[in-house]
Amino acid sequence: MDTFTIKIKEPAEKWLRKYDKEIQKRFANKIRKLRENPEIHGKPLRGELQWLLGVIF
Repeated sequence: MDTFTIKIKEPAEKWLRKYDKEIQKRFANKIRKLRENPEIHGKPLRGELQWLLGVIF
C-alpha cells in the first residue's frame, strides 16, 4: 500500500496548538487516514489546486 506525504503549513500548526489534546488527536487521526487512503478520506480541491486533496475538520 502506498502512503503519501502530508504537508501542514505553519499557520495551520499554530491554529492546532490552540486546541486541547483531544482535538489534536482527532486531527492527527484524520491526517493519518488521509495519508493512508486519500481517495476515500480526501476531498479534491477546485481550480488550480485540483490535484490536491483536503479534509474537513
